[in-house]
Amino acid sequence: MTQIRITNALDASIVAGEARELEVTLIRPGLSLNGWLWTPEVLAEAVPLFEGATALMDHAPPGQHPSVRQAVGAYHSVRATPDGLKARLAFLPSAREAWRLARDCVRAREEGRPAPNVGISADVTVESRPVRYGGRAARLVERIAAVHSADIVLHPSAGGSLDRIAEAYDPTRLERHSGDANQREVAEERRTDMEEQTSKSRVDFEAAGSADEQSVVGALQPQRLGGEPARRPTGLETPKPLAAREWTGAAPTVAMGLSPDDAVRAACYRAFGIAPEHWEPELRAAESRLGNGRVRPFLGLRDLYVHITGDYAIAGRFWARAQEAAMLTTDLPNLLADTMNKKLQVEYNHYPQDWRKWCSVVSIVSLSEQDSVQLDDLGALPEVDEGEPYTTAALDEFKASYTPHKYGELITVTREMILRDDLRGLARIPGKLAQAAALRLNDTVYGLVENNTTIYDGKALFLATSDRGAAGNLASGALDSESLADALSKLRRVRGGASASPIVFRRVWLVVPPALELTAAQLCGSAYAWGGQEPPATGYNFFRQSGLDYIVAPWNDSQEKWWIVGDPADCAGLEIGFVQGVDSPQLFIQDDPRMGSVFTHDQISYKVRFEFGAGIVNWRPFVGWMGET
Repeated sequence: MTQIRITNALDASIVAGEARELEVTLIRPGLSLNGWLWTPEVLAEAVPLFEGATALMDHAPPGQHPSVRQAVGAYHSVRATPDGLKARLAFLPSAREAWRLARDCVRAREEGRPAPNVGISADVTVESRPVRYGGRAARLVERIAAVHSADIVLHPSAGGSLDRIAEAYDPTRLERHSGDANQREVAEERRTDMEEQTSKSRVDFEAAGSADEQSVVGALQPQRLGGEPARRPTGLETPKPLAAREWTGAAPTVAMGLSPDDAVRAACYRAFGIAPEHWEPELRAAESRLGNGRVRPFLGLRDLYVHITGDYAIAGRFWARAQEAAMLTTDLPNLLADTMNKKLQVEYNHYPQDWRKWCSVVSIVSLSEQDSVQLDDLGALPEVDEGEPYTTAALDEFKASYTPHKYGELITVTREMILRDDLRGLARIPGKLAQAAALRLNDTVYGLVENNTTIYDGKALFLATSDRGAAGNLASGALDSESLADALSKLRRVRGGASASPIVFRRVWLVVPPALELTAAQLCGSAYAWGGQEPPATGYNFFRQSGLDYIVAPWNDSQEKWWIVGDPADCAGLEIGFVQGVDSPQLFIQDDPRMGSVFTHDQISYKVRFEFGAGIVNWRPFVGWMGET
């Protein structure tokens, strides 16, 4: 279990007719910037734990127990609402200064006057597990095991935005560390710019009885396979986005804009060159409503680091303050992980995935050996005479097996990279990883065919013998109109079983290496019949008229190998299994950013993981030429 702190802006209102009590919001459901995902169910279960919890004035120093002198009150009437955990904070008679401070802050906000950035920071112990949420790594809080306190603090992390697993930052760190004055000026300009942009999104809670803005929360979307969302965890309800939230009572006036979280995320996306069309829909829509039309990107890696951590001198205090301010040790690593994973997905999708057209794509549950059971086709339905029983169909089956594997690498962001302001170098890493992942997948898939792999029956995929149909499935020679016509003829004669009729493929593809791309384009795209190296012959192009199309295997360096393959919907020939249905490489941050290489090497470690397997599960959709032997 992990002890964490969650910071909310002082989301409070003075309780009419009751002395020294404030109505507050303790935690809201949704995803925080540093990757903690809170569900309404978990918050509802924690109501008894927060009932009677102590309120302190400021957190205890790191590694120390809180002093009794810090106690200013306790919480009661805790309840779960659609907007989060609500409670009443009752101040002790002796806590006059704390009460006056909180009361005056609330009144100033209600009257539209400037007020200190005071917030509530809950100190809790949770049980959690890693999940994927909106394309990024997150930790789903499964249970709040203990509530230690919920304290009044100054300067909630990152501007006091809601649902933040962090605490107040240390305002004295600027005095303790002598940084570059110019860098400090740039960082302050950045912070001011962010505040101006986020000030466009304010909520008037005089009528609604709530406060400030809400973080935009999207649907919990595990990785997709084939365009369909994966199964949602049982019992986990999707928090509603702000724009779709149903309010009780008088609706607040919302000036739509960017939350502080979203402003930082958008600036990071732009710095990494991620175009808005690849952003989350809510973030893209919110930015489009800004008066200046876009968020200013971070100027570099140093600018990003200083804005998030406040470590103007880049002295390494970022690494040492894990216990005192979670914002300093988890927000930057998770923000970089979110951005680099987004960049990784965008770059990976740029590489050809034509194998999806002729391969069967499935979801598998583990890295153990996978058995793909195939059924032979049946013959024509038999006639049933009057008064006679139906006969039982004889279904012949066979099994093909393959073993999936895990592929991946580690990447690091070092303190030296931040000092060099090496944002360009960091931004190139996801593209290189995407290329490596695409190369691995394409090599695996196309290699199974072009290497004429030994398949499930112990024989090569392409043979000229009756083991592969009446005429075999080996084409007659190098790619030209005659050999291609011969291959199509053999494919038409392939039967789905000993007593079955020929398989009718609704689509057929010609797969070629880059060396044969021009020949394939001429054979499939010319208006007239093409005779290999000869000029177009008289008559229409049969291959074009029949709808034959070609696919280029991008990393195939062969000069002569080619094959045709039928639609997997009619007969699956090659199966690709992605573990848990995750069909693209994923980037993860180390489990605890405060431990390991962060401390010993001044670096944040990330890993890229890609888990899949592939195998030939049926020879029938394939006819090809593997070159002269």
